[in-house]
Amino acid sequence: MQSMAPTSPSLPVAGPVPRRRLQRVRAAAVSDEPKLNKYSARITEPKSQGASQAVLYGVGLTDADLRKPQVGVSSVWYEGNTCNMHLLRLAEAVRDGVREAGMVGFRFNTVGVSDAISMGTRGMCYSLQSRDLIADSIETVMGAQHYDANISIPGCDKNVSSFPLSLLLQFSGTMEWSQCCRSHNLYIKVLNYYMIIERH
Repeated sequence: MQSMAPTSPSLPVAGPVPRRRLQRVRAAAVSDEPKLNKYSARITEPKSQGASQAVLYGVGLTDADLRKPQVGVSSVWYEGNTCNMHLLRLAEAVRDGVREAGMVGFRFNTVGVSDAISMGTRGMCYSLQSRDLIADSIETVMGAQHYDANISIPGCDKNVSSFPLSLLLQFSGTMEWSQCCRSHNLYIKVLNYYMIIERH
């Protein structure tokens, strides 16, 4: 008796996509002009974000301003350190420059630690982790406020190295081994020279 293989039900075949629809999709995906306010537009354009827009009106923005890119100007300003006490004025100058360029600038600050003051005391126990606090606070404001760009102004000590932590950083890797003596097939690293000098 011949066995019959089960047949799978035939699936409906979709017809060709209309040319007009393809043109609309292509136009939406590729634009000649980049949308500079693509992040802030999430709160400045939808009518469902009327409450967010009301707050922005309250800080002085106009209808025209809501269509502009928003730039967060972050600094580690505080009065207790000579390296940082002038950063508020610098941030104000940067904000004004952003506005002259046709965008909206908003200043905000983060915490800071002066190594020069805390050196030799238990205050240095707070210095290293302040980098993460600074980076996290910048990321928090940038993400929550939907700013389109960031300009950061550090002062000195750990707050200088903390700003790149709030950005996307791709490490290039360690140095490759290099062949120095082809006849002996020796491979060394530059760091080996430091080790040799240290030993001799």
